[in-house]
Amino acid sequence: MNTYDRTFIFSSNLFGSYEVKADIRYLNSLEDAIEYCVKNLIETLQKYNFVALIETCNTYNFHIHTHTFDEILICKPNEIIYICDNCACCTQK
Repeated sequence: MNTYDRTFIFSSNLFGSYEVKADIRYLNSLEDAIEYCVKNLIETLQKYNFVALIETCNTYNFHIHTHTFDEILICKPNEIIYICDNCACCTQK
């Protein structure tokens, strides 16, 4: 594994366990990381013509709340960063 690669895994009922490797040298923010991973997911869904899943994916509000962007930059390459779409902290009002 490259020193600059980070592993992002979706934590989601529908897209759970989908894994994306991203090179942090090409990311500038938490939003960039999420956008990169979601784009990768959508490209995979498009490859197999999963139209309904693409439409559903586009309605989700993906986020990372386990790491700040600075923490992603300095974490170990084998550390997992989870991308969430729905969790207890997000649904509590």
